Amino acid sequence: MATRNPHLIFNNPAEGTVTFKQRPRYGGETEQEEESERKDYSPKRADFIQSRDRFLLQREERINNRNEMLTIPAHIEYVQITFHDVFDSSSFENSYRLNFGLSPVNYTSFNAVALFAIVNTELFSAFLQEIESFINTSDHINDATYNTDIKIYKGIFFLFNRENHSLSSI
Repeated sequence: MATRNPHLIFNNPAEGTVTFKQRPRYGGETEQEEESERKDYSPKRADFIQSRDRFLLQREERINNRNEMLTIPAHIEYVQITFHDVFDSSSFENSYRLNFGLSPVNYTSFNAVALFAIVNTELFSAFLQEIESFINTSDHINDATYNTDIKIYKGIFFLFNRENHSLSSI
């Protein structure tokens, strides 16, 4: 074979197929070892408390600052959620719309950040209730009375229109 194609570097015949075994992503721990160690959700709980309080305060401020002379039939609110990993839009997009009243508008940072429009305020209040349930749960491993999809949030932000048009953390 080397005489037919002398320009090829790898001219060895294929000896067989080799199967690739994926190692665990974060170190050499197996799934059983990972489940046995105790996870501390208190920082996430504190972030959710701060996010919830800031969101409710800023939302109330936004509602109070509306001009009643303008008869606008609908008010659109947006929530930006930053995920710990990539948001799988094909799997979760419909469930977020049906369960939380959130419809995706834009994905950035390779689907790690998603902008959602609040399309159903009653379902969005259920979303806020899930965050409240996460905050009030003492044992996040065994006593999960909330929707466990909210564990994948790294940060939640409410698109709040002020003079500077900035994103404010919720």
